[in-house]
Amino acid sequence: MKFTDEELDKCFVREIAEIIEREVAKEKKIPLVKAKEDFESSKTYSYLCSDDPFVEEGPEYFLDLYHNELKYGKLISSATLYFQQKYPEEYREAGIK
Repeated sequence: MKFTDEELDKCFVREIAEIIEREVAKEKKIPLVKAKEDFESSKTYSYLCSDDPFVEEGPEYFLDLYHNELKYGKLISSATLYFQQKYPEEYREAGIK
């Protein structure tokens, strides 16, 4: 049985989301259903469901984005935050948002 690209994308999103939801439930010591509601109402989840994310990125990447979204209110990876803080001039020159 072959899957369409759309079916594969849905599987990718669901698998990543489930991993993140379990991790968030464990971290926050909240029910899985609450973690699911919280994550699915986030910008990170919207980004995960969009056509933009690279399928090469794993759940760790999206969990990192989600943590930073909660902490800083924006989608930004820890690697980008590090670059932004360590090399602010180069960061501005690169035009990274």
